[in-house]
Amino acid sequence: MEDQIPPGLPVWLQVILVVFGTLAALLAGIRAIPPLWHFVEQFVQAVHFLTVLPSVIEDQNRKIEDIHHETHPNSGGSIKDAVNRIEAAQSDIRDAQGKTDTKVNRLVRSQAAFRTETKNRLDKIEHERQ
Repeated sequence: MEDQIPPGLPVWLQVILVVFGTLAALLAGIRAIPPLWHFVEQFVQAVHFLTVLPSVIEDQNRKIEDIHHETHPNSGGSIKDAVNRIEAAQSDIRDAQGKTDTKVNRLVRSQAAFRTETKNRLDKIEHERQ
């Protein structure tokens, strides 16, 4: 610092200049702390994340395995197996419903034919009475 103080200044003025120079350097350092602190925080968070990353990946892999287990057939216990059973049961129900519809349609036609025949017979009997 002595190189920067012009020669011939009184000692008291030199002391004041040194004190103000030191204070200015301290203030500049203090002003530099928040941006540096933000960088340090970010760095610490990144290091922390990297330390927990393997356990996060392991947990995600377990969840993926569970989902895979439930969405693929596996001797009857998975959701996929249950869906397959439900679809098969629905197919059986549709087949039975189709057969029932066919029988009902036959009965309806048979009943209509019976009514027509009965009406014709009654008309004939009535016509014969006259």
